[in-house]
This record gives sequence, C-alpha cells and structure tokens, in this order.
Amino acid sequence: MIADIVSVIDASLAIASTVAVVAGLIHGFAGFGVGLVLVPSLAILLGPVEAVAIAGIASIAATAQLIPGAVRVMDRRLIWPILVPTPFAVVAGTQLLVVIDPLIMQRSMGAIVFALGLVLLFGFRWRARRSIGAGVSVGLLGGFLGGGTSMGGPIFTTYILSSEVGARSMRGGILVVTTTVSVFTVAALAVSHAIELETVTRSAVIFLPNALGIWAGAKLFGKSADATYRRVALALLLIIGLAAMIA
Repeated sequence: MIADIVSVIDASLAIASTVAVVAGLIHGFAGFGVGLVLVPSLAILLGPVEAVAIAGIASIAATAQLIPGAVRVMDRRLIWPILVPTPFAVVAGTQLLVVIDPLIMQRSMGAIVFALGLVLLFGFRWRARRSIGAGVSVGLLGGFLGGGTSMGGPIFTTYILSSEVGARSMRGGILVVTTTVSVFTVAALAVSHAIELETVTRSAVIFLPNALGIWAGAKLFGKSADATYRRVALALLLIIGLAAMIA
C-alpha cells in the first residue's frame, strides 16, 4: 500500500494536497466546502469523475471525527426530510457525471448559489412553516447536484441557513447532509466501476492534509459567535457561486 501511494505522488498531487488543507479548513468551520473547493482543482489535474471520487473518499474519512457531535446538535425535524430522498438523487446525479461534462451544470449552479447568497445576505429568512415537502425537494435537488457536480452543498446550506435554529445546529445539519451525499456519491461511483486502486491511493494522500484542515476549521468554529458563523457561511456561498460561474 505504501509503495502504491508513493507511486502516485507527483507535483500535481502535492498542489492538490495544499488545496485540501484550505478545503478542510472551510469545511471544518462551515460544514461544507470540501467538494466545492477541492473538486475543481482535482478536475483540472485528473478529470471530473476521479476528482469527485477522491474528494468524496478523503472528505468522508476526514469528516468522520465531526459526525457524532453533528448528529447530536442537528435539528432532526429540519434535517430528516432532506436526508430521506438524498441517496436516490445522488445516484441519479452520479450517472449524469459519468456520461456528460458537468461544466454547464456547474456554471448554472454557480449562478443559482450566488443569487441565493445575495438574497440571504440582504436578510431573507424562510418565514413559512418548514414542511416535509420543502425538505424533500431540497434533498432531491441538492442530492442530484451533489452527485453530478459536487455542487449540492450550497443548496442544503442556503435552506438551513435561512432557518431560525442556532449556528451549532445549522452547522451540524449541514455536516450530516453533506457527508451523506459524499458517502452515496462514492458508493454509486464504485458500483459504476469508476473508482480504481489509483483513485483510492490518491485519496489516501489527500486525506491527511484534508483532515488537518477540518480539525483546524472545527477549532475556529468553536470560538465563533452565531452571527460570525452566518456571515462567514454567506460570504463563502457568494465566493463559491462566483467562482463556479467563471471557472
């Protein structure tokens, strides 16, 4: 295994490992960001399918440290309607990823994310009752985009950030949902034979810097106030949306 890892390390993967630290830092603080930051970089180096697979495997392993606490603090009435349909949507999205270039979807998603970020920035909150149907719709859309482009996180984040729950509950729900998307994305790609041994060994290289970034981001979150968390998360949505549109 060590020999396999050494054989896939090159300058490109070293650069990707640096990006993995930044992606982990964002993810550890905000509850989302690994796929949004890491996948575009890896896609340039290795192609979109392997990029999604590597980011997914690495983030699942690295985020495991945060999931028990996230499950305890998440708002179950808000999160469960999102989670239930998500696996089915993820599988459909990964099939799209395997057969078409996701660039058009990525740019369209970027425009939506940027617009939603602006709406929330100007004080919009979802005032209506959180229905099961609304949660299911968010799960279907976010899961499909997550499986197809790794851009599902902002959909979940926008919906959860517009709720009235506290920052810790928001972040916990976002972590649980985005990790669920990663698990089913990797599983669907594996079933489609899109994951090879090299993919796993590259993921092992990415894992440690990603885990360190997530750990550091979680520490920063622990020292932040609710208002600070929401402002940072909204700023990330705007930056990610803009970057996705022009990438």
